[in-house]
Amino acid sequence: MRPKARGTGLARALIEARIAVARDLGLRNLVADTFRGNAPMIRLYRAVGVEDAPAYGSAVARILPELIPHLQFFRMTL
Repeated sequence: MRPKARGTGLARALIEARIAVARDLGLRNLVADTFRGNAPMIRLYRAVGVEDAPAYGSAVARILPELIPHLQFFRMTL
C-alpha cells in the first residue's frame, strides 16, 4: 500500500468486502498468502480473523515453488 493510503482503513475494508462476497456466494473457506516479511499484511489478516494455515497450492506457490519457504499461508472458515 502506498504510504499516503496507510492508516486509512482501505486494506481492511477491501478484505472485509471479499469475506462478505465469499459468504454471499456460499463459500465455506477462504485462503490467502503473503510474504513472511509483510508484517502489516500478516497483522491485518489476523485482525480480521484469518488464521495461520499449512501451505496450499496458491498461484504463487504453483508458479514459483521456490518461494514457498518465504510465504505465510492463511485460512478462514466462513
